[in-house]
Amino acid sequence: WNNDDFEGASVSQESLVAGEAGTWDVWASGFNNAQRGAYDLTVTLGGIAEVTTVQGRLDPSDRQSIKGEYVDTFAIDAPTSGRFSVELLCFGFDGYLRVTSPRGQHWRNDDAGSADVSRVESLVGVPGEWTVDITTSFADEVGAYDLRVLSFPE
Repeated sequence: WNNDDFEGASVSQESLVAGEAGTWDVWASGFNNAQRGAYDLTVTLGGIAEVTTVQGRLDPSDRQSIKGEYVDTFAIDAPTSGRFSVELLCFGFDGYLRVTSPRGQHWRNDDAGSADVSRVESLVGVPGEWTVDITTSFADEVGAYDLRVLSFPE
């Protein structure tokens, strides 16, 4: 995971849900060798998430968008209160994630620090059917994916 210029040239931020317990390394650096100076590094640990994973695959038998991308659509079990995130891990293609709330609001993400990961974070749970569209960034791409819904305790 990496980030450069989150909300401005002097701020970088990354959000990570660890897939396993243990020691993680965090590195901080300037953009190039000419940039030097003091910085603050803050690591905030969150609670343990409840994770639901759906495995799937985009392939030529799937529905196609008007631009030629294959599309899978899911209704997800989102919490009716609290916060949650939706994460798409792609294997073999550059994925694109779209989340729609029961109220018709849309969130989109293509590349959360990597072409293999798309993520929509800090969604506020409301009752009703949430839908997720999984597609590719380019026409005719195919591959396997994991769709994860991460519910966080309040």
